[in-house]
Amino acid sequence: KTRTREYAHGRIVGDVNQMNFKELIEIGLTAMGFTGPTNGARSNFSITYSPGLGENGLDFFTARGEWRRYYKAGAEYRFALRLAGGLSEGRNPQQFFLGGVDNWFNQRFKDGYLRVDRIEDIYFSRFETPFRGLDFYERIGNRFALANLEFRFPLIRYLQLGFPLPLTFYNVRGALFTDIGTAWNKNEPLVLWHSERKEGFHLHDLLMTYGVSARTNLGFLILTYDVAWRTDLQNMWKPRHLLSAGVEF
Repeated sequence: KTRTREYAHGRIVGDVNQMNFKELIEIGLTAMGFTGPTNGARSNFSITYSPGLGENGLDFFTARGEWRRYYKAGAEYRFALRLAGGLSEGRNPQQFFLGGVDNWFNQRFKDGYLRVDRIEDIYFSRFETPFRGLDFYERIGNRFALANLEFRFPLIRYLQLGFPLPLTFYNVRGALFTDIGTAWNKNEPLVLWHSERKEGFHLHDLLMTYGVSARTNLGFLILTYDVAWRTDLQNMWKPRHLLSAGVEF
């Protein structure tokens, strides 16, 4: 169990003044493998408060939690489950940006651009990932919920290429995954799904993707290639191909 506390952390960006207090608690122990955790459980919970001091001070209270669990299904097979959620209140609630993955090389943005029109969205908001198959900013809100489920397995033991580059890959891990979640704002209607007889059951504000993944440790980084499909349980979108770096959740 670890506990981190930050007091009176002040920052001035442009004409925005922020002073916040943050409490972070982490509990759990996990065993690391070639590309990420392989066993155990881990959770964390954080509270951030900004009292809105001064004329341009930001006023918000944010609570966020996350839980991860890894289940053995044989010597090299694992189920990985991650649940995360959060909310923000106040005059200037923080925003949660749902969609995409960390360290995404061929990244895509909803509406085609990085949103830098508000200083608060750059410094005081948070990208919630992974949500493979969706663009950055796919859903935005001051509340969010996200679940990630993976079945991880050995994919390639050893592979040596001679052309176009002399590369050698070993212990390439594979995964089948699904991501499901949403983000919304307080006091706005949230319709998770529709179940009318005429249109049939399908997801609405609740988003879902699924796909396959390959990961390998190159020594200096962990390279991940994902193919993801979005679905509303009635229709299926075209596949998205994602290349990124970083350990498994």
